[in-house]
Amino acid sequence: MGINRSRRLAVALSVSGILIILGIVGPIAGTGARSGGLWSGSYARLDPGSAWTKSAFSHLVYSGEYFLEDPSEAPRGMVGYYLSGDVLADSGIQEPDVMGSRRLPNTWSFVCFGYGETDVPLTAGDGLKNIGLHFEEWDVSPHAVSPEYTNTVTLDTHGPQTLAPYRLSCGQRGYVTFSYQVDDALSPTADVSLHLRSSTGKKLKAVPLGEQETGKLLAYLWKCTLPKGKYKYSILATDLAGNNAAKIGTSILTVR
Repeated sequence: MGINRSRRLAVALSVSGILIILGIVGPIAGTGARSGGLWSGSYARLDPGSAWTKSAFSHLVYSGEYFLEDPSEAPRGMVGYYLSGDVLADSGIQEPDVMGSRRLPNTWSFVCFGYGETDVPLTAGDGLKNIGLHFEEWDVSPHAVSPEYTNTVTLDTHGPQTLAPYRLSCGQRGYVTFSYQVDDALSPTADVSLHLRSSTGKKLKAVPLGEQETGKLLAYLWKCTLPKGKYKYSILATDLAGNNAAKIGTSILTVR
């Protein structure tokens, strides 16, 4: 069964909570008496929308709708999908978790749809991974194949390391500046916190420093509320992929 139709496609990609709309217009080659058959409102996105992962698997949510505008026939086929890019997956077409068809209200048009979610195994090695997804009719000929919808995720399996380069001292109720640094091979920022312990290792205070740049020496001014004595301070950090610091910088604070 041949077809001759135009295609309009709207793709919505959600990465880290940022919505990006792409519009593509173009023809689909084919022959036959039927017109109609428009991809519309299809999208691929990573769930929960994070552009970073520390797992070898990335969770993909997908959805596709195929509109049929010929009033003489019911929907011509079901919609499947296949993956491409930096993924370790069967290149064959996959059956969606949910699939079906319905007539649109007050029209002669039908819509075939398929949607669901799957764990996508990523290729080995840290770095940016491109994930491509295509929707395709699988039980008719010729197949209508959508363009490749792409999204990216950064695989980062290694935690940052922190530095506390200086031994510090201050007077009671005085101010002290903690200098620290967080290094990470991929993550440009990290969630950082300052931790104070007694000389015996008892936890005393945890001060959240928030999201900070990596790869540069930073400073935090703190009013000392500790009694006289020697204390240990440490800098903890978690990178954008959720990896905790693999190496923790620790030094000494003396309160006079």
